Amino acid sequence: MDSVKTSFIQSVLAQSKQLDKNSFLPFILSMQKNAREKGISFTEKETDMIYEQLKNNFSMEERRKLELLRQIMKSGSGSKSENE
Repeated sequence: MDSVKTSFIQSVLAQSKQLDKNSFLPFILSMQKNAREKGISFTEKETDMIYEQLKNNFSMEERRKLELLRQIMKSGSGSKSENE
């Protein structure tokens, strides 16, 4: 993974530690928009890794919501190839 992606992920994970249960969904959507605006894209494998790390900072209820969101996004947008 290149240094731009690594820095982005580290920033996201640091910010996610300060979230309350009502703001994690807007945070996730904002994170994705921010990445797109910066021209950063992640493979499915990288995205799965990010979500797994994010889940560590959330309650069980938030984890279920995050997983539901992840499944919706996977089915709605298709998956990126490992070579992107």
